[in-house]
Amino acid sequence: MVDRKADTKAIILTPTIKNPYRGLTYDEVESRRRVHGTNEFDIAPDETLIMKYLSQFKDPMIVLLLVSALVSILMKQFDDAFSITMAIVIVVTVAFIQEYRSEKSLEELKKLMPPKCRWYLFFMYSYAHLCYFKYF
Repeated sequence: MVDRKADTKAIILTPTIKNPYRGLTYDEVESRRRVHGTNEFDIAPDETLIMKYLSQFKDPMIVLLLVSALVSILMKQFDDAFSITMAIVIVVTVAFIQEYRSEKSLEELKKLMPPKCRWYLFFMYSYAHLCYFKYF
């Protein structure tokens, strides 16, 4: 009988870890960090609120509605153009407020994470693994 669990483990670990019982060596970790970089997020600088609001107008549906409002103006249908423009402003404002609130919530969650490192030893398939987690 074929042990599928052992075969799957061998397929997963073979290309990445040379010795699945001992893990990566220090040299292998350093070479992988040079190739792939560290396991950290690049934090982009914050945009201003005005730029975030104006970026909402890049949505293809909003652009299509703006074009239809322009066509309404060219056809002298000012009431339709006003209605479309007001709908666009309302939708963009609601989307901006939701995005702003979600970003603030994410910032608050980041503040809850401790700025220190922890080492954990856990057992998986009866092999001990040492894992390193870095919090910012």
